Amino acid sequence: MGQTKNYFRIIVVMTMTVYVIYFCLPFFGTALYSKQELTILGWNGYGAIVKSEGVIPFLWLALYMFFSIGLLYFKTWAKFGYLILTVISIVLSALSGLLILARFDNALLYLTHMGDGAILVLAFLSSVKDNFT
Repeated sequence: MGQTKNYFRIIVVMTMTVYVIYFCLPFFGTALYSKQELTILGWNGYGAIVKSEGVIPFLWLALYMFFSIGLLYFKTWAKFGYLILTVISIVLSALSGLLILARFDNALLYLTHMGDGAILVLAFLSSVKDNFT
């Protein structure tokens, strides 16, 4: 059981790290792409019903980090907060218009989603669930 607990913490830290890198790419990763690629990436979100602009992405990142840190300390509120954040994320994805990602961004987003799934499965369906207070 102790080893699963450690794996859980490692997955939470790795997922947080990958998510922060993914979040920061638009600010620092523009040198990775040609002018033409940046023009294409500019269409991201076209046709969105719900737009992710202004402070909203930063609030989302803060909530994600807040709940992730709570998971590291096995707080029950963090487990349910993370689940709710994940469900809201799925709903918002359907309302966010076109999703245009470059190959590196896509790989990071994929890893984040896999980490989210692993975190939720371990937190709710494994022996790790007994550590939450």
